[in-house]
Amino acid sequence: MNCLDNCIQYTTNNMRNSKVVAIIDSFNKTDLTQFRKYLISPFFNEQEALVALFDLLCQYLQSSKNESGEELDKLFIWKQVFGSDPYNDLQLRRLMSDLNKHAQNYLAYKTFRENPLAEQLELLRSLQEPRLEKHLNASIRSITQLLERQGRKDSHFHQNKFRFESQLHQYLERSKAKKIEFVNLEKADHHLNCFYISQKLKHYCDVLGYKKFLSKDPKIELLPSFIEFVKSSPYLEEPAVQVYYSISQMYLYPEQEEHFHHFKEYLNQHLHCFGKSEQKSLYIFAMNYCIDLQVNNGKRHYFKELFALYRQVLEAELIFEEGFLDPTHYKNIIAIGLQVKEFDWVEGFIQSYTDSLPHEHQENAINYNMASLHFHKEEYIEVIEQLREVEYTNLSYALGSKLMLLRTYYELGEINALDSLIDSFRIYLRRNRLISKNIKRQYMNELRFTKKLISLPVYDKAAIRKLRQQIEDCKMLSARKWLLEKVAEVE
Repeated sequence: MNCLDNCIQYTTNNMRNSKVVAIIDSFNKTDLTQFRKYLISPFFNEQEALVALFDLLCQYLQSSKNESGEELDKLFIWKQVFGSDPYNDLQLRRLMSDLNKHAQNYLAYKTFRENPLAEQLELLRSLQEPRLEKHLNASIRSITQLLERQGRKDSHFHQNKFRFESQLHQYLERSKAKKIEFVNLEKADHHLNCFYISQKLKHYCDVLGYKKFLSKDPKIELLPSFIEFVKSSPYLEEPAVQVYYSISQMYLYPEQEEHFHHFKEYLNQHLHCFGKSEQKSLYIFAMNYCIDLQVNNGKRHYFKELFALYRQVLEAELIFEEGFLDPTHYKNIIAIGLQVKEFDWVEGFIQSYTDSLPHEHQENAINYNMASLHFHKEEYIEVIEQLREVEYTNLSYALGSKLMLLRTYYELGEINALDSLIDSFRIYLRRNRLISKNIKRQYMNELRFTKKLISLPVYDKAAIRKLRQQIEDCKMLSARKWLLEKVAEVE
């Protein structure tokens, strides 16, 4: 092999992980068809080689998914696109870079065309000459209709209204009208303030939420007395401001529960003013408030509030991603429904919505959660039967099933089976390297206290009190409630 061959071999590395392959692989069938039309249009692209390169990458990706394709390297690409021309690595890399840029431009163009309001606002800016007054008036009517049809009153609505009114004011200035009215300027200023205040409050609410999970807070600067200003300002009447102001208050003052109830009222009144993605975020603010600031502080009646919120997002289909129900939300809905003893509703939910999970989650989900339902209904024999159908390939289901079986044996008084399970569970926890140390400690503590519980002399009140105190003092223990309930039963 000569020096040139060595050079070519060095440059013909596999291209499977290149940027251009990754972005084309992310396209659905419609995008692939539309992007090819984009490429063959001389308005967007004049390089025929880009079309050939795109077709080649599509063929490769299709064959790769069918597990019948060969590795894709630079030399192979060059021969397919440029034939017998001498290999030029720089030229090929530029071509692939150009295709990647066009793919990104296509996505931006597609997003722009899917938003007719943004398109019309840009058009309005281009129609500022007096001789295009008829065109401008038609654009104004179109924008007005689009804003009304959207029915939004979120921060993006105020941003668009600001742009709209501001451009109208600029047009009037350029047209040199004898008498300039300031109506559009005043409206533009109002919507600019609404956009700024609502967006600033939204960022502030995000920070208040992050404080529960992150050791470092994002640095969001508020103007002096900003919250007090909003409270007494006319902008508080705007839905986008009102909703986020109420979130800030319920996070700042969780002990004043009226803020949460006010937020729920505003959410019911103004939910339609926000897009689906933001609607989901607003509900998550409410759910996290219930869990982190109320339930985790002993106010267990907030489980009912949480259950009601989950039913609302379920009915509004806000927790579906591309038609599938998020498995985490599925599990949370069932757990909360069982907490509030809505057994019939939970059973109906399991039967109706398990098919909405990604296929690989469905079988274990229905078996595990039906077992959990039987456990909460104190149908312990059915629990054991149902758990036999659960596959332990998923770590979460494996741990949850073992824990549920342990409690079931305790409730049935099956001490020998319980003893054996405690020993095998300990071995499983020690050997499994996928389980974090903190999770292991929590499960180990539950096994330790359960072992003490079954050997506890019911006549020894001092020993019972000591065990209760140990359970209450243990920081790494997620099953505290169940253990304390069992201690109370022998007191």
